[in-house]
Amino acid sequence: MKLNRKKIILGTAQLGSNYGITNSAKFIKNRSYKILDYAWKNGIKSFDTAPYYKNSEKTIGNFVESNSLQSKIKIFTKLPKIERLSHRSYYDFYCKSIDKSFKKLRTFNIHCIFNSNISNKVFLDNEMIYRLKKNFSINFFGASIYNLSDLKKIKNNKYSLFQVPLSLANQDFLNFSYAKKVVARSIFLQGILINKCRKKRLKKSLLKSLSKYFYFLEKKNIDPIEIAISFINEKKYINNYIFGVDNHFHLKKILHTEIKKYDKKVYKKILSFFTKKDVDPRNW
Repeated sequence: MKLNRKKIILGTAQLGSNYGITNSAKFIKNRSYKILDYAWKNGIKSFDTAPYYKNSEKTIGNFVESNSLQSKIKIFTKLPKIERLSHRSYYDFYCKSIDKSFKKLRTFNIHCIFNSNISNKVFLDNEMIYRLKKNFSINFFGASIYNLSDLKKIKNNKYSLFQVPLSLANQDFLNFSYAKKVVARSIFLQGILINKCRKKRLKKSLLKSLSKYFYFLEKKNIDPIEIAISFINEKKYINNYIFGVDNHFHLKKILHTEIKKYDKKVYKKILSFFTKKDVDPRNW
């Protein structure tokens, strides 16, 4: 079975830097445009970015403008990372940041803006969400969370979408039913679940887990990309999922991956190789 490309949101942190544990390539503007162009021409219409992804928003904006996609592209972005301010200062700061994002992205509409500062308790109440949506062409506000305990901090907020980490190595949100719209991220864990080549330093415990993981896949003759995508694809409550690529050849390989049905015991076995602390990128 072929993967549903409409569910894919292309992560674009790599467009502005050599983001990712397995990514050793330096940022090159032409490579970024090739990735965006290949994605668009092959059915990917949604893109995830952030103000702090260096040149990502600007790169997307140049692509949008040069191809007249202002009203066609679907953009997911985030609020900026800030320290605690007064209530009024928050609103002013968010307005300035969102305005900058619109100018860089050259788009008429932003599909969703995620608050990724849940753990830091950054102030964004329902009244502020209403005011921001009234002043800007934004379809939804969402929450980007790292663990289930974050839900307690946003209990009364009216977020429309939730972005959650979900992968073979991190299945905490396996049966997540808190929201109607869910976007899965970190499905490849910055590439370490699909790429043996790791140029950057990882903890010994995680390297040991990865060795067991890849040995298990080789023994079962399972392709890493195939099982990672298949695992996410079978989760019916996942509306979309995000992944990034280093180049358009990498994207081409992923898009031609076949979806297969695996026994749940296989997923459970893989999960047993990893610890929760090791698979949280914030600890790397």
